[in-house]
Amino acid sequence: MILVTAFEPFGGKTWNASKMILDRIQIKVEKQELPVSIQGAKQKLDSLDFSTYDAIIMLGEASRDVVSLEQYAYNEIDMRIPDNQGIQIKQQTIDGGRTFQTPFNLETWVKPGVVVSNDPGRYLCNYAYYQMSHKHPRVLFIHVSASIDTVEIQTQLIEEIIHEIKTLPISR
Repeated sequence: MILVTAFEPFGGKTWNASKMILDRIQIKVEKQELPVSIQGAKQKLDSLDFSTYDAIIMLGEASRDVVSLEQYAYNEIDMRIPDNQGIQIKQQTIDGGRTFQTPFNLETWVKPGVVVSNDPGRYLCNYAYYQMSHKHPRVLFIHVSASIDTVEIQTQLIEEIIHEIKTLPISR
């Protein structure tokens, strides 16, 4: 089974493109919405049983025109705006760990509208990706465009990636 996560709205918005895409995914996956809160996201991730998942795909929105497959999660947090609980952490490490690199060969999914990115930002997306990398070995974070106009096409692109991940051999 694959777990797919997305974030609730934040920054005063009433919607989040990642959550809209999560709600539209038709492929059989488990879905979880994550809070845009440092404490809430960590609590939610700590409460999940990861032993049942073959892979985890995390979705978040960004001010980009393309779907961005995030190669790395960094041991850094530098929040440009407060989270939904009003907390804003500036220029700190998350823990004593090191940069995580996804185990997936992202180049195989590059096509028009899909790119590999080395910058997941340093807000909740990177924080949750980094935390998740400590809980499961097969994690991928995907940034989607924050535009409502592209939700349908982005949903199709995400479903294609999910389908391909489901066909990969799993080594345990």
